[in-house]
Amino acid sequence: MIRFAEPCDREAVAKIWRECFADDSYYIDFFLNNLFKPERCLIYDYEGTPAAMLHLLPINLNDQVATFKTQYIYAAATLPAFQRRGLMAKLIDFAVVYGIEKGFKFTSLLPANQSLYGYYEKCGFKSAFYIKRTVLTRAQLTVAAGNSKSAIIIPSDDKAIYSRRLDSFNSALLWDYEMFSYVLKEWRFTGGEIISFKNGYALCRKTDKGLLIKELCITDGSFAAFASVLLERFEADIFIFHLPQSSQLFENTELLYYGMLRADNDNGVIVESVFKSKPYYNLMLD
Repeated sequence: MIRFAEPCDREAVAKIWRECFADDSYYIDFFLNNLFKPERCLIYDYEGTPAAMLHLLPINLNDQVATFKTQYIYAAATLPAFQRRGLMAKLIDFAVVYGIEKGFKFTSLLPANQSLYGYYEKCGFKSAFYIKRTVLTRAQLTVAAGNSKSAIIIPSDDKAIYSRRLDSFNSALLWDYEMFSYVLKEWRFTGGEIISFKNGYALCRKTDKGLLIKELCITDGSFAAFASVLLERFEADIFIFHLPQSSQLFENTELLYYGMLRADNDNGVIVESVFKSKPYYNLMLD
């Protein structure tokens, strides 16, 4: 049976999360305390046991022509003991039908890894988003910085960042301010840092592979000054940039699948328009 969660399902949601994702109890509690809403959580009850879940988060898709009401599937998971029974596929179909009834034009998701794209294609999704991934060594970033002075860092202001983001990405999947505030809060909670300066901002986080620059929003010609900031602020030897597909930064980039889209049959023409606009898709709680 598929149903929406109730407040009493909090522990069941925590159990599914704990057994399916490599997150500690602190992060699970952070999610439950800040983002979990029963009316946005679908649960598959298998013979009385909450066996699978997914969360539906509101977001808007802009393609330079129009704005489309979209729902984002987050933290889709099935308990290991109940996997390979088709529960998640049924949950997703239910979610899409529910979304259409509520006026959502699209349902979107970001697979946890590249191997899952094939699975979600079978569920009716198409790869619609990509990122440019560029990896620079410290020596390469030093060359990019040249003799430029570091950009002057200013206190981060969430509302200012939100406004700058809306102005910078005309074709994009974008959160409203409430959800964006959660994304920034989650970024900081997981050890990320938000660097703000007059000409833009960046979200950075140390990983076991190097420093990840997850979102970079700067004006033309200001990358050298930003690169100087990275070199001064972080001791990393490797710098990993995730950039929009439309970004003109760097010549040698790796294009990766980064997000999928599913629509009802009446939206086929719109889907093709969205694909052509190369929409930006980042900060998606991955």
